[in-house]
Amino acid sequence: MAEIFSSKKKLDGKVAIITGGASGIGEATTRLFATNGIRGVVIADIQEGERVVESIGSNICSYFHCDVTDEEQVKSMVEFTISSYGQLDIMFSNAGRAFLTRPRLSLTSTYPSWIVLIASMCVVDGGFTI
Repeated sequence: MAEIFSSKKKLDGKVAIITGGASGIGEATTRLFATNGIRGVVIADIQEGERVVESIGSNICSYFHCDVTDEEQVKSMVEFTISSYGQLDIMFSNAGRAFLTRPRLSLTSTYPSWIVLIASMCVVDGGFTI
């Protein structure tokens, strides 16, 4: 029978990117990953993330300024992670975007408009209307 509790941390040796990791749920996730043995975690955010990096430790945590609605910035973030840590195992897509009104997309919307909405992942007012 498998042992229920293990002394090995669940994320031992893994490397992660957490978008929106400078505050809120993303920051809490970054801290949780750090306590579970992550080898490296990149905070990717448009908000400043250096405070979180300093409190966790720059030996396992780094910050990369990234607007997830910009494909080139996302590519650069992934390249940065792989060049810094040699691998990428986990991508936690947590970046959020608040809308004052529900965004309205038509079925004929261009590809980039869908990417912007999907990349931002979290619509605070409860969703969008097609």
